[in-house]
Amino acid sequence: MFQLPEISPETRAAARLASGQAVWLHHGGHYYWLVAAEGAAPSSLPGISGQLFITAERARSLGLDVNSGLAALKLPPRSDTLESLINPLKLAQSEILADFDAKEVNADHPANEAMDLVRLAGTLPALIMGPQIGRPPVDAMIYETSPCEKIHLTKISDVNMPLRAAPNARATTYRDNLGATHMAIIVGKPDFSRPPVVRVHSSCLTGDILGSLRCDCGDQLQAALTALSEGEGGILLYLDQEGRGIGLANKLRAYELQDRGMDTYAANHALGFSDDERNMDAAAAMLREMDIHAVRLLSNNPHKVKMLADAGIIVKERLPLEITANPHNTAYLSAKAGKGGHVMVGNITEKKPKKI
Repeated sequence: MFQLPEISPETRAAARLASGQAVWLHHGGHYYWLVAAEGAAPSSLPGISGQLFITAERARSLGLDVNSGLAALKLPPRSDTLESLINPLKLAQSEILADFDAKEVNADHPANEAMDLVRLAGTLPALIMGPQIGRPPVDAMIYETSPCEKIHLTKISDVNMPLRAAPNARATTYRDNLGATHMAIIVGKPDFSRPPVVRVHSSCLTGDILGSLRCDCGDQLQAALTALSEGEGGILLYLDQEGRGIGLANKLRAYELQDRGMDTYAANHALGFSDDERNMDAAAAMLREMDIHAVRLLSNNPHKVKMLADAGIIVKERLPLEITANPHNTAYLSAKAGKGGHVMVGNITEKKPKKI
């Protein structure tokens, strides 16, 4: 029986922030107003005594001494200065004013939960927040902070879906409690009496759909489907986590920074993101829906093995996937090997078995 999922408070709050509106955070008996810093005007905020909060990655790219978590900065009075502090594409670092009065934020500060909402909104990871004087406005959206809720899925559809690389495929679609849509594609007739072969693939509109040559995502997707179809079958989990979890708009910003000389990881840091913002919670939840608790993982990324293990899925074996580089993605693949720990041999990955 299929049913529509409930819209979570996090999703509602994130949608409001993405549209440029304010949200009021209720934390520890106190109220705080907050807006996403991207697009905000310091002269027209919903409250006073606001501070700018940025991630440690963005802070370090500005030359600030911040070890982890978030940094609180004095809010600049001008919109163009604010934009320079949060967006590396807008102004060269050497041109930004040096007087930030930056302070590292404690782990229990409400700005940490507020930043989770801003990340979910898909904007740059920066926010403006201040204490609410008196009660919030009667029409305010109140977000109650609470312990992180485990991800749960609602099954949306289950349909035969013959694919060019895998005519014998079937797709089951799920929506999670944060509003993301994921898909489990079962290829062929895998033997579920033993750990099946599983490929975990994050969505890449530019590579998977448009055929961009800047990455290897589209090639990996088609190679994985072909390997599953021509081998013993298996499962491809297609996750709604564009750009290693930073979203489409921010991924294209990262591309622009790469065109200016940064590698894929340095570009993420300059924008305020970590190397990889993804998690495997949705992937693990889909596997558990199919009563699968151990897999053989088709991946060149050993970090995915750890991420799946952290999500409660045992990886019995990692199977390599062969992808050939092209002139447009050699630097990207080199960064994945050198900084990201991906297993490569020359310009291509390890040679995969003919059948898996």
